[in-house]
Amino acid sequence: MHLELGVGPMQRSKQTFIPKMTSFSPKSTKYLQVGHFWMIPIDDRRCACGVVLALVKNGDGKLDSRSFLAGLVDWTGRTVPDEDSIQGRRIVVERFTHIKTIQMSGGEVIGKVEPWWDRSSEISKDDSIPSAGYNVLTILAKKLAST
Repeated sequence: MHLELGVGPMQRSKQTFIPKMTSFSPKSTKYLQVGHFWMIPIDDRRCACGVVLALVKNGDGKLDSRSFLAGLVDWTGRTVPDEDSIQGRRIVVERFTHIKTIQMSGGEVIGKVEPWWDRSSEISKDDSIPSAGYNVLTILAKKLAST
């Protein structure tokens, strides 16, 4: 994370440091947090957005280093998603998936939102939520965009 110098509109004489997240390509869930999101390219002109809904606990209660619960946000756009454009939108798909899903679709976590969904931040895998391969969210995003 780097710090960006910002001046608020009503605080012209007072400067404050506003932390801004830098993008990263996760290789494990170690630094992944609930609310992190990434861009999912749909075609040459549009993209969708994936978000980390929850981290996954193993049978021994420890966090899984590779799996997480991903969500596909009900959003498509011609620009890279940002917090303002996706905050509060419906989650249309939930899937347990591997960390490579981020690498294979958008490649990088590009931001973080405050969770608006009703789900615990750490969950155990169960049969009520399907698992998905690396490219499933991209395929589902393309279907969402075509409707």
